[in-house]
Amino acid sequence: MVTLLVIGLLWVVTTYLFEGRYPLPYFAEHHATDWLFNGNLYIGFLIMMSGFLGLLRWK
Repeated sequence: MVTLLVIGLLWVVTTYLFEGRYPLPYFAEHHATDWLFNGNLYIGFLIMMSGFLGLLRWK
């Protein structure tokens, strides 16, 4: 679970450092004018959210 949190954090930091063009350049190339331009951020936060939800169910 902590691994997902760290991977999500690295994903978001990488997205900010490369201005949305990396790790998946698809969003920057095909959605430059709409809300999906931030798709890499959405994916990173989704990965972190899944790690957090896993921590909530940890026994």
